[in-house]
Amino acid sequence: AAGQGIFLGVTTETAANHLSDYEEGTWSMGITDGTNNATLQSSYNTGRYRKIGSMVHIQGYLDVSSIGSCSGNIALTGLPFTVPNNSSSYGTIVSGMGAGMSITAGTSVTGYPQINTTHIELRLWDVSSGASALQASELSNGEFIFCGSYMV
Repeated sequence: AAGQGIFLGVTTETAANHLSDYEEGTWSMGITDGTNNATLQSSYNTGRYRKIGSMVHIQGYLDVSSIGSCSGNIALTGLPFTVPNNSSSYGTIVSGMGAGMSITAGTSVTGYPQINTTHIELRLWDVSSGASALQASELSNGEFIFCGSYMV
């Protein structure tokens, strides 16, 4: 409600120091190539989020049971909030565990929430210039645990 919330580090109420938006919940994850969707294990297709002000923290354990007809670049879908359409709203995700993927040892899966969407562009750190788009053939029937943050 208007005028409700917590004012941080101040003795007078100012909008810049007013925490009035806190939310927790779950979000349904998906994997897509933009046309086709992979099938996820039902026990590992729901992520959790916490929104504090304009910052959203996400986490999840994703397990692909079938990549299906997906091919080429793939993305993680279903973010709980749309990423605003400006470059200062980018965030990142990192994975802490992966298994069953067809990737080279020593590489890792990361990603970034794409602006003006509710999906994460998945990346693989496998090229000397940085990261390339994660391919459906590299995820295959793999799984990974991740966390990350982005602005809304």
